[in-house]
Amino acid sequence: MRTDLMKRTVRGLLVLVIAVLATSDTVVAKDYFVSPSGDDGADGTRVETAFATIDRAAKVARAGDVINVLPGTYVGRVRPVASGTAESPIVYRRHGDGEVVIATSVETDGGGWHERAAFRLGDGNHHTVIEGLTFRGAETWIYVGDGASHNTVRDCTFDGMRNYFHGILINNASWNRIENCRFLSAVAFPDDWDADQPLPRLADYITIWRNSHHNLIEGCQFHAISHVAVGISGHDPEFLPRFTMIRNNTFHDPRWKPMGFGAAEDVLVEGNRMYGRAGTFIQFQARRAIVRRNIMHHYRPTEAGHPPDYRGALLLRSIINEYGGLDDARLGRIYHNTFYHCARPVAYGVRPTTLPVCENIFKNNIFWKFEQPLSLPRPFFAHFTTQNANYFTGNLIASGISGAKVVELATLEDRERFTLAEISAKGRELCRRDVFADNIEAEPKLAIDNRQGEPVELAKLSAADFMPMEGSPCIDAGTPLTTTTDGGQGRIVPVEDAHYFCDGWGMIPGDFVTIGSAGTAQVVKVDIPARTLTLDRDLTWKKGEAVNLPFSGTGPDIGAVELIEK
Repeated sequence: MRTDLMKRTVRGLLVLVIAVLATSDTVVAKDYFVSPSGDDGADGTRVETAFATIDRAAKVARAGDVINVLPGTYVGRVRPVASGTAESPIVYRRHGDGEVVIATSVETDGGGWHERAAFRLGDGNHHTVIEGLTFRGAETWIYVGDGASHNTVRDCTFDGMRNYFHGILINNASWNRIENCRFLSAVAFPDDWDADQPLPRLADYITIWRNSHHNLIEGCQFHAISHVAVGISGHDPEFLPRFTMIRNNTFHDPRWKPMGFGAAEDVLVEGNRMYGRAGTFIQFQARRAIVRRNIMHHYRPTEAGHPPDYRGALLLRSIINEYGGLDDARLGRIYHNTFYHCARPVAYGVRPTTLPVCENIFKNNIFWKFEQPLSLPRPFFAHFTTQNANYFTGNLIASGISGAKVVELATLEDRERFTLAEISAKGRELCRRDVFADNIEAEPKLAIDNRQGEPVELAKLSAADFMPMEGSPCIDAGTPLTTTTDGGQGRIVPVEDAHYFCDGWGMIPGDFVTIGSAGTAQVVKVDIPARTLTLDRDLTWKKGEAVNLPFSGTGPDIGAVELIEK
């Protein structure tokens, strides 16, 4: 009897397992192949039976599938219909040696932005990976919009397009990544253009637009661009792109602008290198931006079409944009950057409005070897402590010329220039607080300055060239980013100013911070209104302890590059 019961139990369990398997969503991944010599009427499952177009593969691909594209040129638009999952993305990748070129036909140009792109990821296209492809000869390259999310473009090359403005447009789309790509050209700025002529057709490599958040651009190489390499803009008072990360990219001789932020909030710009001719390196019109560990060197202004007060490595500006939204430079934390041999390190674009550029803090930066002074807004609002204050603390500011006027305060009507000593003494008169405090004027003694006449090829420079050498006044001289406001123990640390730190925004690991003698821990949450940092482990700290990014030695170094061995 017991045996019969066991048999019935086993049979019942088998029936249950079979039923579960029959109704499950188990993903059986497939490989598809695409070849210039293929046939869209084939099954696409082997090289010998490859499809002829990528779009044919895109119509049949489902979660977990891989589309292997053989070298060749593919003319036509790609419109995927399905979505991958986090565990099983849909992958489009180059197969074998040789270049895979995506192009579109001139005869099909036109339509809305989502129609112009060679590759469109729209609503219903999530967890898609585009890897190792070259976009050349297309009207525009990639559209990611209308709710598309968690898509990745990596190891791709972008080289020329026919339409102005957006090469890659991220429009109302979030949690997307562009990694380790090369941007070689878009629509070139004409060499013979004259400032008296109407502006020519301009192009952007990447535009993050409207209600887009949590997007990342990392490890890319950008070359000359006729407008903006990476632009972020709400273009509508109701939309503010947020939580954008631009990390560890190189911008080579950009001609116009590597980065432009308008009506954006919570932008992280770190570890980038920019050099060469440009209107400006960063057009800064964003709230709560963190700009840190960037190297901006050998900036020379592109004269054509750029007003003189807009020419500087970092441009601070606040305007009402054409859609009625406020593009305002406020609450930025600009720290541990190196501005080396830039014609003008910081510019204040006073035209066309006098909206406040305020509550930005510059800390532990190197401003070295410049021809024109740092241009800043003169406080002209009644409540100076918040309305139009920008603070410089613990920076090295030296033009390389003894007694030079290194700071300029500007309004629409006038400009007044000061030496570092003069502006430091005038700080409290301007703002009731020290707007210039504990800055030094000295030669930073960086590795690049030790080349003794050796020719410098700018493209081949690295972060190590901007490291302080032995005897540098930058070593261990940095001012604490913030301090603890009370003693305690646990994981929630109260700080004077939490703006300096990032918890990763769900895209990357959070910052590691060193708290006085308490030790180092990782930040898992930044609460700016509450002024707290939540850590990944328990610490014990005292009131007034310094809170910094990790450093080597007795204190953080001034500048973008920390000298590790001291």
